[in-house]
Amino acid sequence: MGEHFEGVATAFERRVRLHPDKIAIRDPRGSATFDEVWSESNRVAAALRARGVERGSAVGILGVGSRDSIVAMLGSWIVGAHVVPLAPEHPVDRISGTVSAASVRLVVETDAYTLPSGVAPAHERLRQLVEQGQPADQETVPADLADATAYVLFTSGSTGVPKGVCVPQGALCALALRDSPTRLSADDTFLVHTTLTFDPSMLEIWSALLVGAGVLCAPGSGLSLRSTADLLGDDRVTVAVLTPAVFALMVERYPQAIAGLRRLIVGGDIMPVGQARAAKSLCPDVDIVNCYGPTENTVISTAFRLQEWDGTGDAVPIGVAVAGATAHVVDADFRPTAPGVVGELVLGGDRLADGYLQDPATTHARFIPDPFSSLPGARLYRTGDRAARRADGVLEFHGRADLEVKVRGVRVNLTEVESAVGSDPAVAEVVAVPVGSGHERRVVAFVRAADDVDGPDAKGIRTRVAERVPAYLVPDHITFVEEFPLTGSSKVDRDALADRVGVLEHGDGTPQEPSTEDLAAFWLRRTGSDPRAGESFFDAGGNSLDLIRFIDDVGATYGIELGFEDVYGVASFDELRQLVIAAAGERRDG
Repeated sequence: MGEHFEGVATAFERRVRLHPDKIAIRDPRGSATFDEVWSESNRVAAALRARGVERGSAVGILGVGSRDSIVAMLGSWIVGAHVVPLAPEHPVDRISGTVSAASVRLVVETDAYTLPSGVAPAHERLRQLVEQGQPADQETVPADLADATAYVLFTSGSTGVPKGVCVPQGALCALALRDSPTRLSADDTFLVHTTLTFDPSMLEIWSALLVGAGVLCAPGSGLSLRSTADLLGDDRVTVAVLTPAVFALMVERYPQAIAGLRRLIVGGDIMPVGQARAAKSLCPDVDIVNCYGPTENTVISTAFRLQEWDGTGDAVPIGVAVAGATAHVVDADFRPTAPGVVGELVLGGDRLADGYLQDPATTHARFIPDPFSSLPGARLYRTGDRAARRADGVLEFHGRADLEVKVRGVRVNLTEVESAVGSDPAVAEVVAVPVGSGHERRVVAFVRAADDVDGPDAKGIRTRVAERVPAYLVPDHITFVEEFPLTGSSKVDRDALADRVGVLEHGDGTPQEPSTEDLAAFWLRRTGSDPRAGESFFDAGGNSLDLIRFIDDVGATYGIELGFEDVYGVASFDELRQLVIAAAGERRDG
């Protein structure tokens, strides 16, 4: 393996020796030095060992990015166990399914989060582990943990079942420590605001701490756009990562929030070219890096600095392979394509994941021997993405070749959406298709209703699906059909279905007075439909990013700030209107 391919605890301990009293973590509960984090992590490791956790064990971590969750991760890695992040906002069935699929031995509850009832394994509060752990005086970190699994993250699966990606500790260290456009300096502070179940959170936390930089942890995840802007504008924050969807909104609404950063990393989907040009103009001193990389290649595979872009063309390049990764564009016979010719993008290097948890068949199909390398055991990962290499070696992204798409920064397999919707008793058949592109992409489920259903109810289906799966697997729209169009080979014609929908666009008008008519115009603009009695924002066609836009519209127009969680829970336009009126009244009275 290459340089810096080592265990996470080994790399962190080196930083503790260099600057034990430096602040490593700031979160809503306070701050902790590198030495304090190391001490607490060793106590957690001792407590885990006492509970039978050992190398190869799976430890669930329930929470968000914080001092508690970071200590839980590091303590697990000292033992040689791997962590399985669990999102508190996920439905109980999803959490339970993840715990079962990963054979989690123990769930560590961090901060104020508690394991939902009905989830089977043992669970412990992080702070109790810190208090009870008694590490040996001369205890040292094993030197052979580079190949041990660091974390298992579950991504959308082609069989309709999420697949667990197993990433080794050495790959995470190599990403953090090797020279690349995303490597931090010890003087940086990285904003931690991504949910732990998505791998950018690992970049936020460990690319900072392993080089001696600090992290500032947000108070939870799923923040409003304004709250995110406030955090980005914190004088202590120098580096942040945003999905292209949030990046686009930030450039449109709060460009000053990112103007003070040293570096902004954008990844997880296609960077919107218009906002990229605007950011390059509005924030000329910010090192904006467009990144590409699947979870199977440890967060980042390629990177491209906007400083090197002339702003022409209809897409922002994804750059060149970084931090020990390799990238090849091949044709159907696995031969390198000529410059400018689109082919399949395959990735290599020592930062590849070990494979998929308990799924040797899929691992064998996606992780293959590397014919371009002379190193023994070298592998390639078949991404399913299409790309072209320019004459100068820079890569350009050309979309996916299969049913896996990025929707609002989250990788979603349409088969999994179909599996979730198809399990509803009111559904006989379902086909899910993406519509739109980039940060405006949505998923529409075309449904043939079950024969015994009297009056199919799209709202009811979406509501029931949302009770069982995470929000990103709930289709944005459900459209009923009598039958599906077919191609000449008798397969469902997904393109024909997508053409029935078209691309949903939003208007540009901004109402100026707080009235029912103005709020209805906001609603129409952000959901694509007029308000209807008893229909929620999401039933009307909106999604979480549209809701962020709606909240920001209200704030910019009326001078009031609505809480995302408060607005998220309203059941109808009338309830939302009353919420806005009440907030406006509080502002006047205040």
